[in-house]
Amino acid sequence: GAPAAASSLVDFVSSALHDQHQPLLIGIGPLTNLADAFQLNATALCQSDFWIMGGAWNVPGNIDDEDFLPSHAPVLKNVVSEWNMFADPESAKTVSQMATLVHAVGLDACVHMMDANHSALNVDMLARKLRSAAERRSRAWRPAWFVAEVLQRRPQDSLMNLRYDPLTISVFLRQEQFHMSEICTQVLTAPTSLAGRTMPIPASSGACSKFKVTNAVDPTRYGNI
Repeated sequence: GAPAAASSLVDFVSSALHDQHQPLLIGIGPLTNLADAFQLNATALCQSDFWIMGGAWNVPGNIDDEDFLPSHAPVLKNVVSEWNMFADPESAKTVSQMATLVHAVGLDACVHMMDANHSALNVDMLARKLRSAAERRSRAWRPAWFVAEVLQRRPQDSLMNLRYDPLTISVFLRQEQFHMSEICTQVLTAPTSLAGRTMPIPASSGACSKFKVTNAVDPTRYGNI
């Protein structure tokens, strides 16, 4: 059904999980609404292909305390969590425990993409490719011109913004071109200094949730995608 017919995002997702045989879900933010929807339809989650942008396994987190902690709270440094997980760790834990497997594109992939070869993801080259593609196609490709302009006017900002959500969608579309590892993980919910941490744990642990983590990115291949 159309999203407008649902009374809320939670209702819509729950309905989609019920209607689709093998639904595909991609979460690119905190998992609050998805966790609520899965509580209503837990069986369907096990049958879905579930992807998230989130987590930090072998790299530092990206939390800025001043942005995320309440003004009245003590200053607790969180240097281990990725923002989406930190924003609602309870929901992240709920989803990870209910899902059979979570595909995760987190900070590990983002950091690797930037560190492997900072100049390999050539923003100017991407802009030229977009312009060339737009010239060969119909007027429907006008957005490509806009994106090319943005890339060329602010190349450093564009390079940073090509991580996270765009990278997550690219990994989903071309899974065979990225290196992934299954990691048994526990999502911590407290204290604040550890909330949202995706902590690798032994597979024999009863608290283990399975994540298939993208941990290596070839910048050149990503640029081509």
